[in-house]
Amino acid sequence: MKFDPCSLIGNILFFSFFHKSNAWLSHSLPRLSFRRCISLNALLPENYQDVGNELIYKAGKGCGTSEDQLSVVWKGGKVTVTVTGDAFLSVPDDENDNHESGVDVVVLARAINAALDENEIGTRIAETHEIEVTTPGASEEVTGIMWDVYRGFDVVAKYIDPKKHVEKIIEGRLHERTEEITIINIKGRMKKIKNGNLLSVMLPKAKKEKGSK
Repeated sequence: MKFDPCSLIGNILFFSFFHKSNAWLSHSLPRLSFRRCISLNALLPENYQDVGNELIYKAGKGCGTSEDQLSVVWKGGKVTVTVTGDAFLSVPDDENDNHESGVDVVVLARAINAALDENEIGTRIAETHEIEVTTPGASEEVTGIMWDVYRGFDVVAKYIDPKKHVEKIIEGRLHERTEEITIINIKGRMKKIKNGNLLSVMLPKAKKEKGSK
């Protein structure tokens, strides 16, 4: 849809809008993921990319960015919005208002989501496309504050099975992280992994789509 602020966060924020989602990112930023209900059969007019670009740039302007700071690339069923310059990822419910200067990617993501919702074609774009907001470069491993930020998001966990002493990999949603265990929700089944057996928790890599324009 976690985040030492610089080193823990890598330079990328990924997210695809889930239905009525929120978004989040800091100097070295992570990836975030949310997705709406995808309806691939929705009809889009020929100029839908122009409409989408206009809505995204308008949302960016409202967040204090210029068109020069945003790069929008359409590729298949995916839209990648790259933010250049200073950017940070604010933490949900963070009582500390002394954030870094630059673009708050959380605010930008929410602004894009709202802008798409307010336009009929924008809504269709959100329903038929994965939307990714990113900054150049990034670490995909969940660490530090990212445990809180990515709660509920898709992850890939690698761990050692304590009974068979073999390495295993599971995919699911990050449910909870404590000092002792990490819990992954696998289609409703809660998998508890002792942190001592956990090798890594990674954000899933973005899929590459064919048929880009």
